[in-house]
Amino acid sequence: MEILLDRSQAIPLARQIQVHLERLITDGLLAPGVKLPATRELAQRLGVNRTTVTLAYEELVARGL
Repeated sequence: MEILLDRSQAIPLARQIQVHLERLITDGLLAPGVKLPATRELAQRLGVNRTTVTLAYEELVARGL
């Protein structure tokens, strides 16, 4: 799973991650039951703080995804 972040945009990084994952889910590329990477692992891959990934994941859960 490749997530490209645009740090020059005014859109927060957590929101960019959330939107990307949401798109993968709604497009059927992430099937129900597929485990997402651990927050630490994804944060390290993306070069962001773990809290940023946690916020994105929490928003997905709040949206029922």
